[in-house]
Amino acid sequence: MENIASLKEKWFKKEVERLANEGVSKADIARALDIKPQYLNSVLNGSRGLADTFLDKFIEAYNINQFDLLPHDGDSTISTVSLRFMEKLDEKDAKIDHLQSELRAMTEELATLKAKYPESSTSHPEGLGPAKTASTKKHSPQPDADNATSANAQ
Repeated sequence: MENIASLKEKWFKKEVERLANEGVSKADIARALDIKPQYLNSVLNGSRGLADTFLDKFIEAYNINQFDLLPHDGDSTISTVSLRFMEKLDEKDAKIDHLQSELRAMTEELATLKAKYPESSTSHPEGLGPAKTASTKKHSPQPDADNATSANAQ
């Protein structure tokens, strides 16, 4: 599968071609986007990347319905909306990978700390037992109709 950046570029080029067929020149597009024609050419020839903010400006300037960006005339280019979802998925995958590596590092650090400080050497304050025997339930002196069942269960 192609990467998202190249799919966006293909879509953008097709849209510029479509506008050209409707009589809109590259100079017109540059003016509408408030950019220099050289910048537009560098985006079209691939020497500059296609930022989402640039795409948003283009879509807004030409009133392109983002939810109706289906391929034109049998074109297999993926819609911009699909591209954005795919990009978000890629970002989420990268975040998951990052968090998994952090988790592995923390697990290793925890193992190192456990080895350095064995549990037998840790002491509990006098009068307190280990956390597993501590109770966190609140005492209710008199059961009422709402908590009668829970009071009976105690």
